[in-house]
Amino acid sequence: MKRIVSFVLALLAFCVIPAYGEKYFVDNVSGSDSASGTTPEAAWKTLRNVNRQDFSPGDTIAFRSGQIWRGGITCRVSGEEGRPITYTRYGEGEKPQFWGSVDMARSENWELFSPGIWVSAEDKVITCGEYEAFANGNWTCYSENAAKTKWRAEKDSEGRNVYSIDCLKPTERNCDIQLNYSSFTIPAESAFRFRFLMRLEKDGKNLLDKEQAARIMKSLNLIQAAKPWGQYGSVARSLVKPGPEWTEFEAVFKTRNIETVKDGRISFFCGPILPEGSTLILIPLGAELVQIESVGFFHDVGNIIMSKKGFNEKICAWKRWSIETLQDEGDYFHDLETNRLYFRSEKNPAEVYSMMEAACRGNLFNLANREHIVVEGLTFAYSGGHGLRGGPDCRHCVVRENDFLWIGGSWLYTRGPIPTRYGNGIEFWEGNEELLIENNYFFQIYDTAMTNQGPGAGELKEMVWRGNRCEKCEQCYEIWFSNPEMTVKSLVVEGNDFRDSGYGWSHAQRPDKRATHFLAYGFNAKVEKILYQNNYLGRTRDKMIWFHHSRIGEFKVDKNQYVQPETDPAAARLFYWGGQPKEGVTFEEYRRLTGNDKNSLLSSD
Repeated sequence: MKRIVSFVLALLAFCVIPAYGEKYFVDNVSGSDSASGTTPEAAWKTLRNVNRQDFSPGDTIAFRSGQIWRGGITCRVSGEEGRPITYTRYGEGEKPQFWGSVDMARSENWELFSPGIWVSAEDKVITCGEYEAFANGNWTCYSENAAKTKWRAEKDSEGRNVYSIDCLKPTERNCDIQLNYSSFTIPAESAFRFRFLMRLEKDGKNLLDKEQAARIMKSLNLIQAAKPWGQYGSVARSLVKPGPEWTEFEAVFKTRNIETVKDGRISFFCGPILPEGSTLILIPLGAELVQIESVGFFHDVGNIIMSKKGFNEKICAWKRWSIETLQDEGDYFHDLETNRLYFRSEKNPAEVYSMMEAACRGNLFNLANREHIVVEGLTFAYSGGHGLRGGPDCRHCVVRENDFLWIGGSWLYTRGPIPTRYGNGIEFWEGNEELLIENNYFFQIYDTAMTNQGPGAGELKEMVWRGNRCEKCEQCYEIWFSNPEMTVKSLVVEGNDFRDSGYGWSHAQRPDKRATHFLAYGFNAKVEKILYQNNYLGRTRDKMIWFHHSRIGEFKVDKNQYVQPETDPAAARLFYWGGQPKEGVTFEEYRRLTGNDKNSLLSSD
């Protein structure tokens, strides 16, 4: 405990040491990107301008209170010991807000598709010229884990490059078999169209039907060529033309990079697509630069947060997976191939709803691989992805007094017939050191408010989640580390207020309902210290603690207050871990079997 206290005090100290850096101001109403940014009167305006800056240790970036920016923040550089880079606010009013959504409460954004079904306006793609930096060579195959493949690169009779993957041993993981093209230059804030032919054959037959072709297109990613393999963009529009021998594909990518990069990579993550004994054949047909005129759905719409006219209550639309399943008012389907949004409503949706924020896939604050960063006093809302994504390799950072509202719900992948959606409030991956996450507020998160996770190796040292409040999230805190070479040196979750897990918007829509305050699964890491203490855990739709493994005895859990408003909470089966009955066990059975929570209380109020 002494070590934890000294660590927290050290973090707080580095946050109040005079930074001796520049202070920059951002005003979305009166600012100008051509200004110096160094006074409120000469404030910058856009997130684009903020995200392209290489700040120096000790600098502060302050956003004007009471204003809204659409988009996220990317932390490009690190601070230094005693000189953190700080993202915060200035002025009076509500916290500055960062929204990852498109405003659809405008009549001109909708067209009538069929009786009771409305569709967003169609994108226009305009050709701008050849994409000379994009060649047809340098494609490779990568396979890992149990997957086994054979790779061939040849020329056809027309002199075109032909690449083939023989699947010798199949896999269920997307990334176990990859078809990659690295590395090529991606111009800043650009769009390009990539065309290719593909065939999936086995025993002389072409297996690439319409359904398989859709899976191929969904497996396509535009990412960084090296770790951390960050997203450089995504498919904004696609076209698939099946044929008896070959399927012709056209993918229009919208990039995210605000500066030209030279480490672009296109990847097909196609593990589950390839049956044993099959061969996937690719013929690239080149690329061209384009311009996209669009409503703005460049990424999957994970949720639509709405208010009906005359009401203040916020409600959510229901994400469906085809036009045919739009049966009830508020059902919607996002077609990733045409990049159009379909919505069930008897009238133009903008006539029914005063607010319609279509939350798109993406992260609102990117902190990966940074050190000595402070994020405080900001609001992140309406994203289909994550609120703040950090790690691996974040060190000496503080995230405090921020709000994370209505986060998550975007499509992640599909295994079998069931699509998987995702979205966390704050997510840290694998190895991190000296992180303090305190006094943040989480509300209506699709997955979990706070999480440590990852499949890689490393060490998690001196991390504290403290004083945070979570309401109506599916889970409040989650941990999973699947690599046995991962070590948790010291992790503390203390003094948090967790309420109403499973009573949020996502629970009814989820195929995998896991309402709980503490969730753990896929845990193969070495443990030196994990401590859950002095937390308030009030009302859950399912379990207070839900561990999908049997190592709960290695987690030191004590001095917590559990509140479940039932007639007899002592008889409720609120605790589950691997090896126990699926319905769980009572509080007293849990304490007896694990030795945890000896000094904790369970009550109905």
